[in-house]
Amino acid sequence: MESYVKPALFWYLYLALTIASVHLGSTSKTVDKSAEKDRQGQQAWSRGVFCFEDKCTCYDTTANCSQNHGNLTYIPKLNYRHKIRHLIFSDNNLTTISTDIFFKNVSEVRVLDLRNNDLQEISPGAFRPLTKLSDLLLDNNKLTYDTLLPVFSAKALRNLTARNMMLGELPIGYFFQNPMPQLSQIDFSHNPLRHLNLSEFNALTGLEYLNVHSSQVTTVHASAMPYLRQLWLQDNALNLFVETCAKNGSSLFPNLTLLDFSENKFSGFKKKNIICLPKLQTLSLNENKIHYIMTDMFGGDRFPSLLNLSLSGIQVIQTISEYAFRNPKLQFLDLSHCSILFRDPSVNQSCFAGSPHLAQLQLLHNNLDGMSAEKFSNLIGSVKNLTMLNLGHCEIQLVSEQAFATGMRRLSSLFLNSNKLTDLPDGVFDSLKSLTNLTLYSNQLHTVRESLFSPKLRGRLKHLDLSGNPFICDCNLLWLQKWFVASSSLFGYHKNYTCDNLDIIDIMELALKEAGCFFSQDTLKAMIACVVLFVVTLFVLAVVYQYRWHIRLKLTFRNINDFRSRRLENSVAEYDIFVSCAEEDQSWVEQNLVPHLEGRLGLRLCLQDRDTRPNKPVIKNILEGLESSRKIMAVFSKHYAQDPMCQFELDVCLTEVVDYNERLVVVCVGDVTPRDLTSTMMAVMNTTMYIQWQYEPGTRNMFWKRLQLCLPGMERRRPRRENPDRPVTKTTPV
Repeated sequence: MESYVKPALFWYLYLALTIASVHLGSTSKTVDKSAEKDRQGQQAWSRGVFCFEDKCTCYDTTANCSQNHGNLTYIPKLNYRHKIRHLIFSDNNLTTISTDIFFKNVSEVRVLDLRNNDLQEISPGAFRPLTKLSDLLLDNNKLTYDTLLPVFSAKALRNLTARNMMLGELPIGYFFQNPMPQLSQIDFSHNPLRHLNLSEFNALTGLEYLNVHSSQVTTVHASAMPYLRQLWLQDNALNLFVETCAKNGSSLFPNLTLLDFSENKFSGFKKKNIICLPKLQTLSLNENKIHYIMTDMFGGDRFPSLLNLSLSGIQVIQTISEYAFRNPKLQFLDLSHCSILFRDPSVNQSCFAGSPHLAQLQLLHNNLDGMSAEKFSNLIGSVKNLTMLNLGHCEIQLVSEQAFATGMRRLSSLFLNSNKLTDLPDGVFDSLKSLTNLTLYSNQLHTVRESLFSPKLRGRLKHLDLSGNPFICDCNLLWLQKWFVASSSLFGYHKNYTCDNLDIIDIMELALKEAGCFFSQDTLKAMIACVVLFVVTLFVLAVVYQYRWHIRLKLTFRNINDFRSRRLENSVAEYDIFVSCAEEDQSWVEQNLVPHLEGRLGLRLCLQDRDTRPNKPVIKNILEGLESSRKIMAVFSKHYAQDPMCQFELDVCLTEVVDYNERLVVVCVGDVTPRDLTSTMMAVMNTTMYIQWQYEPGTRNMFWKRLQLCLPGMERRRPRRENPDRPVTKTTPV
């Protein structure tokens, strides 16, 4: 990349950054170094001193008298210990240089900045005393070709910028009238030149750099320029490529190393086009109208010395043929921002093949989504000696395990940022034996497994960017957090490592303990599932146990009408009804139930206090009573709920009801509320019709009628034979 940037930086940047910096003589031609010098220059000005009132600041050999906006119309004598070599006199509304002695106080100046002054007139001899002036910046003034002539009296002038001055077509013989063999760099960009006749510059035998970009140029008349090294023609309206061959087949530009033909209307080379640029190293065709890139379009026959080729921003590319970029010396290729659909058959998988020295490939802002693993591998793998590959912003969703396993052993920098990757196969980068810089920021990665990076790869990496991904912060990222802490320099200045599942907490603030991450994720899921199942089972069992009688009664009485009572069919049963009641309710039974059921209906009741034998266990008496009875009646009351023996007796009765489909008759005595009842009694009342006994005299007949309806098929019996072992109870009819 650096080899491209260096020739691409025109001398204008060199001058501008030189003036802004402190030590102009040591300015580099690279963008990074120039920016550093600019930063240092700004820091230097902050330490400068006023050398003329408050209008000029001096530091080292540079004087800055700019931005006085009409308050300084002459160059003062500067009160400073060093001789001024560099003068910045821009933005001062200096419309006229009226005298030949205007620059007498800075006669030793070498770099002069007069930009943005609306300068319209210059005294004919004003520049003659400046015998050491080498660099002059006149951008954004109002000079014409005629009023510009006094400038050429500066015999040491080498670099001239006259941007945006509304200069039209160059007059015929302009430089022949003022020959300046020492002038090597001219910038006439942003002027309406329209037609560019390069023969007008032939008088400048030392001209090496010519910049006419953004100058509305529609035609170029080529001419021999044997010393020209860089030609800038970008952002014009040229349909045809510059003619480069003389009639005898020799080159018109034998020493041209850089040609910027970007942002024109060029549609591509024809098969018959002959190019005579034997030393051209950098060719820029960005944002032109090239639809087809055919085989050997940039081959060694046309461009025998081509090192850097830039085709960025060409949005109309439809076809890229096999060996389209084949060139034995090509080192840098830029196809960024072209929106090329690489999965389309019109893009040949061998289009990058045939360039053995291609080291840097820029493919960002294209579309590599949906490519087969085979085509992706062949496309990238055909360039064996790549050291840098940029696949950022390429809509990539999947990367196969063999994507980079094609022998790219020299690849040191890989950019996969701003894609749609949700996962990466383990060891996908292990085959890249020289990889030191890996960029994966702004994808859709929720986690990064430790197995993605082998120990050898971790040891090689010098820069890794995983920022801007929506990480799910859990135990799977504990290893990454440790790596981040142990190798902070590896991750550089990137700080956008946040937890998408934890309200954007920084991954460095994530508090995870190794003990909590001892088990694997699958094991933890299995354990959690088992615990949940166990808890649910316990809950279900507890609910079933709590409502066991509810459930059994529901099941029993759901189809109760389909069964006939076993007791009802048994005509030889000793008792008709087994009565279960509390001891406190015994008197109510003897005074009300017994007279009516036994006296009037002739039924036989089994009462615990009256019909059981005292020498037998209670449970045996209950079971015998139940077995000897056709029906079961439970007398519910507050006393019944509070008596443990009654609850036991109810459980036994319910067992009989469930086991033998027996019909249970429930009678409630007194005011009974749900809070007075046990859960078993509530279950019975929720599933069985019950009869409420009221003490008001007017309600008795209704009670007896309802009770008789609950005893269907109970026929009147003859008075039973008295049991001599059972005590006789006197009853009083109601």
